[in-house]
Amino acid sequence: MNNFIGKGNAFIWFSGVVEDRHDPLYAGRLRVRCLGYHTDSKAELPTVDLPWATVMLSTASPGISGIGHSPSFLLEGSWVWGYFRDEGYQEPIIVGSLPGKPVALGNTAIGFNDPNSRLDKDGKKNGISVYPVHKDEVDTNRLAVNDPLVEAVSLTARKRDRITGVPTARFDGLNNITQMSDMDAIIAQETGLIDPDYRGLTHFTGGGGLASNKQKLLNNDADAIEALLYGGGYTDEEWNARALLIRKYSITQETDIQALLAEIRNAVRGVIANDTTDAELWNQPEIAYKALYPYNHVFESESGHIKEYDDTPLHERIFERHISGSSYEYTPNGDRIDIITNNHYTLTSKDNLCNIQGNSDITVNGRHKVYINKDGQNDNHYDIQIGPNANVNIQVDKGNLNVVTKTGQFNFDVGADFNVNVGGNYNLIVQGSENKTVEGTTTHNTTGATVIRGSTIDLNP
Repeated sequence: MNNFIGKGNAFIWFSGVVEDRHDPLYAGRLRVRCLGYHTDSKAELPTVDLPWATVMLSTASPGISGIGHSPSFLLEGSWVWGYFRDEGYQEPIIVGSLPGKPVALGNTAIGFNDPNSRLDKDGKKNGISVYPVHKDEVDTNRLAVNDPLVEAVSLTARKRDRITGVPTARFDGLNNITQMSDMDAIIAQETGLIDPDYRGLTHFTGGGGLASNKQKLLNNDADAIEALLYGGGYTDEEWNARALLIRKYSITQETDIQALLAEIRNAVRGVIANDTTDAELWNQPEIAYKALYPYNHVFESESGHIKEYDDTPLHERIFERHISGSSYEYTPNGDRIDIITNNHYTLTSKDNLCNIQGNSDITVNGRHKVYINKDGQNDNHYDIQIGPNANVNIQVDKGNLNVVTKTGQFNFDVGADFNVNVGGNYNLIVQGSENKTVEGTTTHNTTGATVIRGSTIDLNP
């Protein structure tokens, strides 16, 4: 206990290279070949005979009971600096690492190099050290440097794998069904939805306007404006509809027609949908990386896991990426982008609350299942509420729409018209009685025969 640094002995420092980090005690110790104290000849001094060095941790790591960061992140090939705490130079303490700009790759046969070898194309060791990875390049991470001539591999992969062209749901509208009552049509005229004064003009024949609009289906005011606003040679019906639209929307030469069309289509979205309104595509945002040295603070592990805390002015980001490509990122404007390259599991033991102020789109390539009230408790309902001026649209492109209640009722409470259009046969099987009350008149139009069978038929009992 009398021979240690700090009590009469000089401060003896060293610099050297880590050659082994596989501490059999799992204490985070490293074998270091110290410049000036150890030869570079592995024949004279093999790596296994180098002394174990203790790594001094920062005050952010307690260094006790596994709390904090452990072990250290020094690698074979790392240049380090420290001191000896004994006179025999057998108890080195590593204070920190020394980055630089390697002028050559490592040679595993010589000391002061990473002894781990790279593999050639045949899987055989070629004698070139794993670290440093590059020569004539600074040890600072490429993501921190942002040299356009030497782009980080992970950044290149992110740009290459950016996801674009994701479709959202499209509702094609209802066939052969008048979707508005007369009163609703009058209200719609006032609110700018569908104009009942030209609803009979369902197709533009091409007699006037642009030739490209021949046989164009007119679903709404926006379609009609596109078809009728420009050109000539209109029919009387087309000209009257055109004049009506100009008056209704106060269209002048200064009117921004594209903005007007967008506004109208946003209003009719969900009433009558078409390719231009509902068949939208969305893209993953452009990669927001625009780092400037020295503001991007990067951590990269041996396998390629990455963390970035980028403080570049006006381009501040937080980014974390797994070697598989799964990642999350906070962009400069506060957006969050999550990319999961495999499965995603969310397990919540209690409530899950979500508030979305804007829109929400979900595109699923596979199936989608929702299981409500798994334990069969009372009053765990599945409630869907749609606010004013919006619809619920369900479309099955090819397949069936099946609804089954095993023991309960199937109830409709319709505030306006109840419309059904059946392309094939209409079959109704009632196990009990059928009761129908009509306050107004009942009209049956049948192009074929009408057959009514019953044990008793009372037309006016």
